[in-house]
Amino acid sequence: MERSELIRLLILAGAPIVGAIIGAIVAVAAIWAKEILEARKNAQSWFEQTYVTEGIDPLLAYLRLHDVQLTVLLGTTQTVELQGAGKFPHVDNISKDVPLNVFPVEALVRVETLLKTREYTAVIATIPEFVRFCSNIVAEERSFAMVSDKINLIRDAYNSLDAIREELLDAKVNKKKEVRKLHENQSIKASLTQFSRKSQEWNERSSERDRLISQRR
Repeated sequence: MERSELIRLLILAGAPIVGAIIGAIVAVAAIWAKEILEARKNAQSWFEQTYVTEGIDPLLAYLRLHDVQLTVLLGTTQTVELQGAGKFPHVDNISKDVPLNVFPVEALVRVETLLKTREYTAVIATIPEFVRFCSNIVAEERSFAMVSDKINLIRDAYNSLDAIREELLDAKVNKKKEVRKLHENQSIKASLTQFSRKSQEWNERSSERDRLISQRR
């Protein structure tokens, strides 16, 4: 048998084996690619559920609830529209109906962990006592400046978290460990810095608020 004929026969004999090997490689690659895509999908879903749905969203709801309540506590129809909050008809007794004991501790912890800041916790933690204090003062004696100043801080916190929420929804998380660096996102850092500044300015006005509070006791 000539050498060329022998080579041809060997090639023909080995073709099924080579085909099987190539088929196996393609199958393994397809499975591997599917697993990677599935892992990324799961990581993204976990991230949005943990830090948006169960993190920022409850804080936004909590802040909005008390924004409305404090606005109502200002006591007149005109002040319900304070700085664009919007009209809330038929809510004269909301301060008596809203439960204040549902504090979003778990959501705060998640946001602290994600954003590496306690600025929002510091603001939200003071809200229940402030609302209780204002609720115990008759409408005619409440300080408009004091209550509206608190409302503005609550809205600053709301707007800051809302802006961060938008950035988080655009974020692509392929692995869970990638959330560790999300607070370094430039837009998120800008929102954090801006709110930190406003929070600091509010704290610097504490002596004036203390004076107003002492006058109401």
